[in-house]
Amino acid sequence: TRSCPCGAKVYHIRCSKVSELASCGAVCRRKLVCGRHYCGEKCHSGPCPSCSVLLSQSCHCGRSSREERCGEVTGTAFSCGHTCERELDCGNHLCERPCHEGTCLSCPLLPCNVITCPCGATPISEVLPEGVSRTSCLDPVPTCSKTCGRRLLCSTPDIAHLCPAPCHEGECPPCDKSTSVRCQCGRASVRVACVEVEGMGGYRCQHVCNKKKSCGRHRCNVRCCTDSEHSCDLKCGKRLQCGLHYCQERCHSGYCSQCWEYSYEELMCHCGAEVKYPPIPCGTRPPTCSRVCARMHPCQHPVNHTCHSDEECPPCTFLTEKMCMGGHELRRNIPCHIADVSCGSACSKPLPCEMHKCQRVCHRGVCLERAGDCRQPCTAARKFCTHACASPCHVGEPCPDTPCRALVSLGCPCGRRSEKVPCLASGSGAMHQAFQKLLSKDLGAKIRELQSGQSVTISSITTSSNVGERYLECDEVCAQEARNRRLATALEIDNPVINPLASSEGHYSYSPFLMQEARSDLQFVASVDEALKSLVEATLKSSSAPPRSHSFRPMKSNHRRVIHELAAHYGCDTISYDSEPQRNVVVTAIKSRARLPPLSLTKLVERERYKPPPAPVNVMAVSEKRDATRLGDLTATGRGLEKAPDYFADDFSV
Repeated sequence: TRSCPCGAKVYHIRCSKVSELASCGAVCRRKLVCGRHYCGEKCHSGPCPSCSVLLSQSCHCGRSSREERCGEVTGTAFSCGHTCERELDCGNHLCERPCHEGTCLSCPLLPCNVITCPCGATPISEVLPEGVSRTSCLDPVPTCSKTCGRRLLCSTPDIAHLCPAPCHEGECPPCDKSTSVRCQCGRASVRVACVEVEGMGGYRCQHVCNKKKSCGRHRCNVRCCTDSEHSCDLKCGKRLQCGLHYCQERCHSGYCSQCWEYSYEELMCHCGAEVKYPPIPCGTRPPTCSRVCARMHPCQHPVNHTCHSDEECPPCTFLTEKMCMGGHELRRNIPCHIADVSCGSACSKPLPCEMHKCQRVCHRGVCLERAGDCRQPCTAARKFCTHACASPCHVGEPCPDTPCRALVSLGCPCGRRSEKVPCLASGSGAMHQAFQKLLSKDLGAKIRELQSGQSVTISSITTSSNVGERYLECDEVCAQEARNRRLATALEIDNPVINPLASSEGHYSYSPFLMQEARSDLQFVASVDEALKSLVEATLKSSSAPPRSHSFRPMKSNHRRVIHELAAHYGCDTISYDSEPQRNVVVTAIKSRARLPPLSLTKLVERERYKPPPAPVNVMAVSEKRDATRLGDLTATGRGLEKAPDYFADDFSV
């Protein structure tokens, strides 16, 4: 059993909900701190506010009055700050003190109160003439011949400024010296004339405080700040836990207090089966209900969720069969709430141009609004070649007369060399311009390869200026292969090695790029050599003709280039798959083209690193030297041995 904060009503609640005890809504009526008035607010927890009743209060001198809140009144009267001006006990002078409490002091000029001269250095009896005495406060106060020496108002605790004038009555004259005035915050000081100190009203420096206030969120931006507490006077304004109201207290640190708004209406779940009775704190969620949701649903499937307070019900997850958006196939096990189902296949619906089909993935709505929106390549055959037009779709218009960009194969007369180049077939002068542009582009690419240290062949761009007559010229390798074939035929050699690059170990060479990579990373090159060797040996030993492949792991671009170039020396084909950083190379060996190089790249680099010792010097006898010299003379004059035949010459015959 607990009573409300004001004690007017008694509630029977559970012990665990004592902290949730709410207000009864009646007037508090508790006595305030002033002891004379009562609290007029609604029943609330915590102390009552200060009394706000206005009381009329007069000053001590009786010339002013004011209205003050009862809770802020500290006495029966206040000081208005004006001069008192009440008549003193002498009857001749008025009180010069500010408005004060109680009776005024005795007149300071009465003979009984004046015992020294104005400066206080000499007794009044020594200054007055003999036989003369002061009998009234109206009698003048005699002065001595000494310096006044009274401490002036501009003095500081460290330096005292004394009045330099002779002993006098009344206020001392202004000080003619200067003094150091410290700012209010104590960080800086300035030196000014003493006569200006009183009119300054205090010196303030330009230093900005920048200290954190009591809330911990804001900083003080006052210049020459003298506040020691730095309490924040802004409103907090944070959203309370109820989510509906905002904190109205002064900006503070930590969490805001709970929302003090309460509802006195019953709070029910959506179906009305569960109820919470008032008073209900603001932000309280509806009670949890375990019954099945009773709302209307767009589908007729069984409801699997319970009663809830959300505006929308959870989506229906009942598995159904739905046709895909393009009408290609019936998809099964599709949740009911999914409206747009795509089968993942190409749309393949005819476009308005009546030439192409939609290539988008199965989608909803029309493929294209107009026929002119199609940008697929035209499939109509060209007039001057058998390739497709390939220009952007131009329904209703003739194909443009542009050079054909389809790749065709060009070969040399002997058939060893072949390259892929654009067709460039056309029926106008644009063909010649496009061909010249292509030649300039290829020539620039060849020059870049030459600058990088690679050997290039430019016969493919210098053979002919006519597109229809283009071909590749045979190079030195082609000529050497032709001579090797003639020599093999003459010598009746079976299965000869026609490729001159594979003729012997002494003359076998690799590209500068491969040599540089092998010198810098011999371990990697050796692993590639070993993999390619194993692949070629397995291909050549197999009795069947199907090709064999080897997939290398993903690696960097320069390592993939090593594999591409090195596989060519083994007569293997290479191709790259996937995208960075998972791009890898697959090498394929075909039995009819696979071969082992006479000298592997690994052995060639090892020979450079570990060169054999020099051959021994042949020491000839004197007689042998004479015979060798004579033999050299005979050879030089043509009377010696006949010249050895050149088996590789073009005019050699058996």
